Amino acid sequence: MTLSIDEPVGDEVELYRRVLPELGLGLVEDKNRDRVRLSSAVFAPQEMSVLIEDALREDGRVPLDALANFPDDFLIAITVLVARSQSQTVVRSPTEVEPAHGDVIGKKTRGRRREMARRARWVKEPVDLCVD
Repeated sequence: MTLSIDEPVGDEVELYRRVLPELGLGLVEDKNRDRVRLSSAVFAPQEMSVLIEDALREDGRVPLDALANFPDDFLIAITVLVARSQSQTVVRSPTEVEPAHGDVIGKKTRGRRREMARRARWVKEPVDLCVD
């Protein structure tokens, strides 16, 4: 059974987002610690693409499957509750290629992006990650 596009997404469901392995795009250098950390810019797009945990599971996949075609990328997760706490709307937007696709929609102010970055969890992290 495939989840309907209208199926609500629960607060506890995780949303997965790829992080490019490049400084300035997904990672920033923390010069004080000589490490890299997650950039809040990862959360900037007005319509931010994500993969939705329950739809991945429904399809018999695990979060790291999101990187199947992107082996050098990293992966983070936030919960739907975190997104909603920052005035974001989460919608299912499956595609033919990716049935677990969704979007996090809303204005992403600097403060909202920083809070989502602060509350993000690494699923696959860089080896030289700065742990806050």
